[in-house]
Amino acid sequence: MIAQTEMASVLSRVESWPIEDRIALAQKIIESVHPKSPRRPRGRSADEVIQSFNMPQPAPSDFECQQILEEELLRKYGK
Repeated sequence: MIAQTEMASVLSRVESWPIEDRIALAQKIIESVHPKSPRRPRGRSADEVIQSFNMPQPAPSDFECQQILEEELLRKYGK
């Protein structure tokens, strides 16, 4: 393990650097410990999601939607 005096020496050298440079150095140190893994997509792409919404038939009209709603209410409540 590196001696505390050596770490203190490094820290004293970089304390005068601009904050952006110190942050960049810190990021490089962290990356050397945990190298970045290649980014994998988290889920489906936008094109795949849009494609899943493409219906083989047109959407029902307002009148058809009202009929479906009434049928379901009749089925559920029997009135």
